[in-house]
Amino acid sequence: MSFWTEQDVLQYIKENNLPYASVYGDIVEGENGKLKTTGCDRTGCVFCAFGCHLEKEPNRFQRLKQTHPQLWEYCMKDWKNGGLGMKNVLEYINIKTE
Repeated sequence: MSFWTEQDVLQYIKENNLPYASVYGDIVEGENGKLKTTGCDRTGCVFCAFGCHLEKEPNRFQRLKQTHPQLWEYCMKDWKNGGLGMKNVLEYINIKTE
């Protein structure tokens, strides 16, 4: 797969009716004839904030709250209470979490 393009991957998934993570939405044909997803374009570590300040709203943490509220709660909860404490960090760098 190292030489497959994104189009190759999306076409293979669609043609073979393979399951994939729901956060990507549906695979559809765009106006330019290329396949695209209706949800997230990319995912990575769910708790990573790298580059979040460059995202339009809803940002990844706002989407996380909608799609996986328990993970969002764990991520935002203060570390003294058993969470990751990301809410304070994100608010400090002016990233909206809700």
